[in-house]
Amino acid sequence: VPVPSKEPYTVQVGAYSALANAQKQKKFFDELGYGVEITNKIRNGQNFYLVWVGSFATTDAAQEMVRELKRKYDQNSMAVERY
Repeated sequence: VPVPSKEPYTVQVGAYSALANAQKQKKFFDELGYGVEITNKIRNGQNFYLVWVGSFATTDAAQEMVRELKRKYDQNSMAVERY
């Protein structure tokens, strides 16, 4: 499985408190052939598993993926900067 490159922007398609839910979302995009990863973040003492699709050099490129995912899969998402 190729590791996504680490461009500064990505598209977040989900944020889950349960790892199993994040893995289910990841599997959906894996099966469609997208580069997808799970990362975690602690916010206000709570652990979240973030599901990220793609890796982009610019916010414009990430926004194009947001539009594609909405058009093709009715998937709400947002462009985010990696941290």
